[in-house]
Amino acid sequence: MNVNIQARTDLIWPEVMPIHEHGPGSMRLKGAEGQPGLSGCRLAEFRVVLPAPARTVLIDSTTLRYWLSEERLGPYDRAARGDQAVSLGLYEWNLAISGAFFESLHILEVALRNAFHYQLTELHRQSGFSGNWYDHPEYLLTSKRCDDIERARRRLRSADKPATGGRIVAELSFGFWRFLTVGRYTDQLWRPALRRAFQTTRPLARPEIADRLTRLHDLRNRIAHHEPIHSRDLARDWQDILYIAEALSPDVRNWLVRTTRVPAILAGRPHRIGSRTDELR
Repeated sequence: MNVNIQARTDLIWPEVMPIHEHGPGSMRLKGAEGQPGLSGCRLAEFRVVLPAPARTVLIDSTTLRYWLSEERLGPYDRAARGDQAVSLGLYEWNLAISGAFFESLHILEVALRNAFHYQLTELHRQSGFSGNWYDHPEYLLTSKRCDDIERARRRLRSADKPATGGRIVAELSFGFWRFLTVGRYTDQLWRPALRRAFQTTRPLARPEIADRLTRLHDLRNRIAHHEPIHSRDLARDWQDILYIAEALSPDVRNWLVRTTRVPAILAGRPHRIGSRTDELR
């Protein structure tokens, strides 16, 4: 069936409404003004970058579905109960929320890997070994993680770039850092080093971070492979990001909240396109 769809961009990019965000209520952070889970600034105030003003464009849905493929659109069709216009609207919203989450995951990932790098550097220094922790990681890491570091070095050599600490850290995947929080590293890495990356007034149990990182790693991979995320518990994913960011630093969390588009796009999950109505929540 060939349907010309009037796609309204203002249905996907709603007006921004300020909302109050709260972090993990079980934590009291340094500089949190005595309020559990709250950082020092007003977290209701954040900036959202909106696209150009709303406009109406005609889309040949048959052509579009050919290029996207019926198989790819299947999950969206099922969520839209067969309404192809609503399905494409949900696909567009999935693009928007995926992009917004990827922006926030960018901030979290960079902060996390640097925090872990600082702690591993200090652990290496205290151990009395020469060089850096990533130069001879065999005494700290499994062979698989050591292979990750060697592959990062090879990529840098292939690009004719020096293997500086910052470049090696950046070359290592989010999965590499997530796997450093698994149970096998509890005594070797978590207790002596990695738990100190989190600026909380009470020590965090390893699963408090590891479980959240596992979920966020899955989210990041699905986004990177252009998979649907609309059926996930995205509110929980957002809270996972806030929890870890706040545990790292109130400043990281406040900056993340100020720059994010996630809450506004979550609030605008499409349930109508043009004159059609359909419940997708």
